Amino acid sequence: MLKRATAVCIAAGILAFAPTAAHAETGEYAQPSGVTIESPIIEPCETATVVFGARYWGSGERISVTAQGARAGAASFDPAVNAAEDGSLVAAFSPPSDGVGVYQLTFAGASGSYTATVSVTDPVLCEVDPGVALASTGGGVESWLIAGGAGLVAIGSGAVIVASRRRATGS
Repeated sequence: MLKRATAVCIAAGILAFAPTAAHAETGEYAQPSGVTIESPIIEPCETATVVFGARYWGSGERISVTAQGARAGAASFDPAVNAAEDGSLVAAFSPPSDGVGVYQLTFAGASGSYTATVSVTDPVLCEVDPGVALASTGGGVESWLIAGGAGLVAIGSGAVIVASRRRATGS
């Protein structure tokens, strides 16, 4: 029975990976490249970029872009863009200066649509001079404490191994 189950599992594995192997041999992939959102969590003073890979859209396809969220009408983005020759697209979104919350950016064209989510947090650091470091509040852990803890874990693990070997040999 075990041999039969093993044979069935191996056959199922081969069948599952056969399409992948066929695509690897020809070098062609049916699925378009994916979408990435660079900086999906931003502050009001920052910009999120949505990047569609090659073949996501049709060559030169006209894409309409809409935004929903807090004061989306005051956000900065291009409401209509064209995909590149290879079907890729890069679109930037900047929320309004007082637009904290979640935004839904919907890209729609003849070949389909996609909705990206961008979260805008409170502008804690927008006005901070980047040359000024934050004050230390003493919340860090000393490196010697981490090293000591790691050493104790190693010693304890060794003791468990030695004890289990002694028990196995009857010593």
